[in-house]
Amino acid sequence: MPGIGRTISDMGGGGLIIGPGAVTTFCEGTKVSLVGDGLTTHGEPPHTSGSSLVANGAATVFCEGKPVTVAGISIATCAHPIGPGSSTVQVGI
Repeated sequence: MPGIGRTISDMGGGGLIIGPGAVTTFCEGTKVSLVGDGLTTHGEPPHTSGSSLVANGAATVFCEGKPVTVAGISIATCAHPIGPGSSTVQVGI
């Protein structure tokens, strides 16, 4: 199974997931990433606008009412896959 996505630890392309992430749920000491979380700017346009977000997540695993980010499954709106994901917490998609 793929790993759950985390803020500040995982990326989409070269953009770090900055959140806001889950308020109440943590994985390996960082917030769990949710659909709609923002990424830092990275590379050439469309990656420089500061508007890249996690676009999709798990179909069956939710946190605070939103799908969680899943490494290798979730994609940022700039078309980069999210990764590497947690090595200790896996998500059944």
